[in-house]
Amino acid sequence: MRAHAHLDTRRREPWLYDADKMAAIRSVVRLRYQLLPYWYSVFHEAHRMGLPVLRPLWVEFPRDKNTWAAEDQFMVGDCLLVHPVTEQGATSVQLYLPGTSTLWYDMDDYTVYTGGSRYSISAPLNKIPVFQRGGTIVPKKMRVRRCSSLTANDPYTLIVALDEKKEAKGELYIDDGHSNDYLTGGFVVREFEFDRHTFTSRTWAFSGMFPTKAWVERIVILGYPLEPYRVMISLGAGSEELMFDYKSSNKALTIRRPGINILEDFSITIYDG
Repeated sequence: MRAHAHLDTRRREPWLYDADKMAAIRSVVRLRYQLLPYWYSVFHEAHRMGLPVLRPLWVEFPRDKNTWAAEDQFMVGDCLLVHPVTEQGATSVQLYLPGTSTLWYDMDDYTVYTGGSRYSISAPLNKIPVFQRGGTIVPKKMRVRRCSSLTANDPYTLIVALDEKKEAKGELYIDDGHSNDYLTGGFVVREFEFDRHTFTSRTWAFSGMFPTKAWVERIVILGYPLEPYRVMISLGAGSEELMFDYKSSNKALTIRRPGINILEDFSITIYDG
């Protein structure tokens, strides 16, 4: 009798999947490409400080006892919490969001959850539950390309997830993506900070130098409590007004087309009330 005769070993060509599965695959691949700037920045942190890229929850929340035995969810860097869907046919997951004073934002619809509690999260075929930690800033690139090298000069979207104090911090690492020039200073690190009404971008004190044409396309601020009446960008000695959209349903403020090179220092002030 042949071993494993019941297994179908035929090659699974893409066209053998139905439309729903193909849409789910495309969605996951696109998310991977969108988050490459963040992955790259986290790997730079790992190189610089020795911190793991993928982390059990207790690394970030060592005093939260509920994280000690959690094995079905993990952190990517210190910003993103992921709960993979590993059970066949599952349409939801039960997860724990750590940190009793921590806010967590669903990356799909920006719904906010409070840490220190367990939640049942809908997880259909096209959704991987991913949450951004309040108090962090995640860089993304939203253009759809055939490969990562074609995204080199594509614009950035910065996702600012506010904590309970309406603050957030983050960083972005950039180099040429293929050589060892970073060892001799061929890299740039940008630092981002949001403090209640002001977003600031500046060069990291120990940054090298690396030219890029990439620019800032939008800044999305999650958890902003009021609709502004004006948003101003300050660059050098000048300033100008920016376009924006505000959704009160999920308290998401989108600042559109600052349009400046990612290497330039600038600040954005939000006026509300």
